[in-house]
Amino acid sequence: MQVSLEIDDGASRTTRGFPIARMYNLGSATRRAETAVAHQEEVAKEGIRIALDIPAPRIYPIATHALVTGGTVETQSSHSSGEVEIVLLLADQLYVGVGSDHTDRALEKTSIPWSKQVTPNVLAPTMWPFEAMRARWDDCVMRSWVDGRLYQDVPVAAFLHPDDVDRVHQVWADSLAGTNDGQFEHEYRIVRSDGQVRWVEERGGIVFATVGGVRVPMQATGVMIDFTEHKRLEELLVASEGD
Repeated sequence: MQVSLEIDDGASRTTRGFPIARMYNLGSATRRAETAVAHQEEVAKEGIRIALDIPAPRIYPIATHALVTGGTVETQSSHSSGEVEIVLLLADQLYVGVGSDHTDRALEKTSIPWSKQVTPNVLAPTMWPFEAMRARWDDCVMRSWVDGRLYQDVPVAAFLHPDDVDRVHQVWADSLAGTNDGQFEHEYRIVRSDGQVRWVEERGGIVFATVGGVRVPMQATGVMIDFTEHKRLEELLVASEGD
C-alpha cells in the first residue's frame, strides 16, 4: 500500500508517496503511568476491559488497508469514535504527524484488537520531519472536537522525551520486525507527575503469534528499571574526567 502525504519542513511543502509495509497502534504509550491508569478506569465505565496483565505499551497490529487520509470515514456502527494520536512514520528519516485510531466502541467490549480493525485508521495528510520539530516537541498540543465540543486537549509532553523519540522508535520498529527475535534493551527518559525527569532502562521482548501463516507481534513483555541515580553518578564521573 502507498499513501501520498504532504511534507512540511518549515521552509517548504512537498508531496511524496510513502509505501506502508506495517502499521501498529500502541496503547498506553505515555510517560506517566497514572495517565494510562486514568484512561483504563475511564473506558472500564463503558464496559471495556483493557488487559492489565499485558504491560504497556500494548501492541495492536493493524491491517494497512485500514489506513485512510480523507476527511470522511465510513463505519458499521453508530457507536464508534476516535481519539487524536501521535503518528510516527519511519522512512528515509522519522516523520511526525497526527491521526485517529477510530474504534468500534460496541465491538471493543468484546475485543479491542478487532474493534480497531473494522474501522478506518485516519492519518492527517500533512507530516513534519521530526528534526524540524525536536526543539518545539514539548510545546505542541493535540486537540480534537466532537460536535463543536472540545473532546481532547493533550500535550505532546505526555509522551516520550524529544531527545529519545527517534532512538526509541527505531528500537521498537526493529523489535516489531523481529530483529534479534524481538528482544530489546534500551534506556530513555520519562517525566513523573511531579515534573521530575527519570532515566529508565527497559528490557524485554515481543511475543509473536502465527496468524494465517504470517508471524505477527501480539504483545510486549519486560521490565522497566529506574536507574536515574546511577545515570547521574555516571555523568558526574564523565564530567570530572574532563576537568
